[in-house]
Amino acid sequence: MLSKPRVGRGGREVIIRNIEDWPAISMLDDRYILQEFIPGTDYAPEVYIGKKSVIVVLEKTRLKEGIVGNATEVKRVNAPDVADIAISAAKSMNLTGPMDIDIRRRNDHNPVVLEINARFGANIARAKEVLDAVLEDFGVC
Repeated sequence: MLSKPRVGRGGREVIIRNIEDWPAISMLDDRYILQEFIPGTDYAPEVYIGKKSVIVVLEKTRLKEGIVGNATEVKRVNAPDVADIAISAAKSMNLTGPMDIDIRRRNDHNPVVLEINARFGANIARAKEVLDAVLEDFGVC
């Protein structure tokens, strides 16, 4: 189990503990959320939903904080199930525009959405076609 700030960035203030080691839930305030810790492969799909939807799945291969936090290294991967769940999550929330979605795989290999950031991600430079789609929608290309 982990706690993280409702408003955070890059793994700052993320705490991972066994569930039995957490203080009483009543002692936690609404500045933090509790979330299952998913230890598997970490992805950062760069998504754009506009006139056309574009997604580039990036796998985080090194994290600044070790097992959480910003990716210091990523690689492009072909992971259709990760792409599908990212698009599905964004569309289920009626989101449009650029998004950076954090997804990890459980031990059974099923992808799980951890969070959706309604902005370009830190690794957007590795997803040029997402930027191109945004510029095309705004008539810049």
